Formats: sequence, structure tokens, C-alpha cells
Amino acid sequence: MRIQNTDPAGKMSAVISGQADGLLGYASDQGPTMQNKAGKPVSYLRFSEYGLNFYSNGLLVGERKLNSDRDLVKKMVAATSEAWTAAQSDQAGAVASMQGASEQLPPESVLTEQFKTTLTLLHTPNTQGKAPGVNTEADWKQTIDVFHQAGVIEKAQPPSEYWLADTAPQG
Repeated sequence: MRIQNTDPAGKMSAVISGQADGLLGYASDQGPTMQNKAGKPVSYLRFSEYGLNFYSNGLLVGERKLNSDRDLVKKMVAATSEAWTAAQSDQAGAVASMQGASEQLPPESVLTEQFKTTLTLLHTPNTQGKAPGVNTEADWKQTIDVFHQAGVIEKAQPPSEYWLADTAPQG
């Protein structure tokens, strides 16, 4: 395999035109967009299928804010989880709410596919039936182990070094 560095705006074009065989990106976003533009199917190698459960978008907070206003952090996590629960329950409404958000939005069918694909990342086998954002120590350990084995981190720390269970949604 030959690796080619391409600017973010050109990577999908490089794959669609056949100049590149694949790209590193968000399958939930770029896959449906490329499939729509190219008019042909796109396949995926998802990190989540190889033990990287937390290698995706997320709600991030700086250490200073986390330490100075933990109650606010908990409320933000709870509100985000509640919003994802509502969106998951009304997928058509969630997609419709995007109308007018940007002049560059893809067609509604692509937004629907992107959202449907994103929903597959809300849960792991360990969190099925729980609120979006609920994490398990086992899932964190698996992700940490993959990063350690791949050399991304030198030393695998316990999940508590990366994740504060008391700020995560419960249930």
C-alpha cells in the first residue's frame, strides 16, 4: 500500500477519482457522502470493530474546568446523553433539525445515512440498553490495550487515568 498525504478537502475526491484506494476519516460522515457523490458502494474498516470503542467524536473538557466545576461537567454530560436519547428515538426529526444549519449540507438521504451510521457507535455490546455516553471499564481497558499494543501509548494505564466514571451518565 502506498500512503499519500492529501489535504482534507481533496481526500474524498482522490478516492472517488481512483487516485487513492482509501482514506482515513469518519465512516459515518465521509462514507455516505462519497457513496452519494460517486454513485457506487463504499465499504468500511471501522476502528470500533477492532477494539477502539472510544476513538471517535466525544464531549471533551479541559482539566481546569473539570476540576473547578465538576457539577457543570456532569450536567453537560447528562444533557448531551439526553439529547442523543431523544435524537435516537426520533431519527427523522433529528435529521430534519439539520435543515438550514449549513449551505454545504448533503442531501437528506445522505444525512439520514450519516446519522444512522453514527447511531451504531453509541453503544458497545457492554452498553446496549443503557443511556448514550455510558462507559464501562471493560471497554476502556480494551481500547487502552489496543493503543498500547499498537505503540500509540508507551504504558497502558488503568482506565481511571483516562476516564472519570463519576462524570459519566448513569444507567
